[in-house]
Amino acid sequence: MVYKTSVAVLVLSSLLSGCATLGTPADVLEDLSWELLEYIPYDAKETIAVYYFLEDRRESSRSDYVLNLLSTGMANAVHEEGRPLVLVSRTALDRILKEQEFQVSALADSGTQLLLGKQLGAGIIVTGTITPVPDGYEVNAQLIRVETGAVLGGVVRTIYPE
Repeated sequence: MVYKTSVAVLVLSSLLSGCATLGTPADVLEDLSWELLEYIPYDAKETIAVYYFLEDRRESSRSDYVLNLLSTGMANAVHEEGRPLVLVSRTALDRILKEQEFQVSALADSGTQLLLGKQLGAGIIVTGTITPVPDGYEVNAQLIRVETGAVLGGVVRTIYPE
């Protein structure tokens, strides 16, 4: 009986993994943080910058919320696992945007993203989009290699505000 219950839980979990995620928005974004780190080899020594998230090629009103929770979630995951990753602070990103007189809307351009990543000393950037859906919003987060622009992986989750 325990075996059947375990199998049922695993099947249900795998069905839900690509769909809406259950839990508070903060829980969903923390889980998303851990999932993103799975695309980086465990012993890789990388510097990561979490960028703004865009909606219709402009900064989303939810961008700060998503950016801050992803940064915190990734930092906690890196610390808990003892991984040799470094996360660049939001303050450093804002400083470079101001110094270079970039508008946040310029981050929709992949060339600008890669340039900022290099200026931050980041080998990988985390960025993405936020798309409104009925009763919530979808977060599409991607890891992008700064040097090549290659997408290393991504995670999409639908979040339903409390």
